[in-house]
Amino acid sequence: MFYTMTKIFGQQNDPQSRTILFFSACITLRLLIAYIAYLATRPQAKHPIWKSFALVPLAIGIGMAYLYFTQTRLNAPEGGGITWWAKYRLIHAMLHITAAIYILQGNDKAWVPLVIDVLMGIVLKLMHT
Repeated sequence: MFYTMTKIFGQQNDPQSRTILFFSACITLRLLIAYIAYLATRPQAKHPIWKSFALVPLAIGIGMAYLYFTQTRLNAPEGGGITWWAKYRLIHAMLHITAAIYILQGNDKAWVPLVIDVLMGIVLKLMHT
């Protein structure tokens, strides 16, 4: 995602630009995913298409688990060439996979693991900067 954003906004790879991009793009998208998970498990969401939204956090979770176990993509440009969050990828993966399972079950708390992921991301970013 960072690569796409830098193509749109130019190559701004200084710490301040990366922080702005993190909060404006990454956190915003994560909150949007949590909100859609919330909507997908409301009683009004009877159409089966809502359950298919589980594929989004499931794909993210599987992707993060893959990166964690293969120890790949450790020089992410969005981290300034250092993927400082690599050791937390398994936690992110478990939270997203949990949300996907909750969506499929119709559990109205499917948004909770995703909000925890957002909060964890913010705290870790603030601790790192």
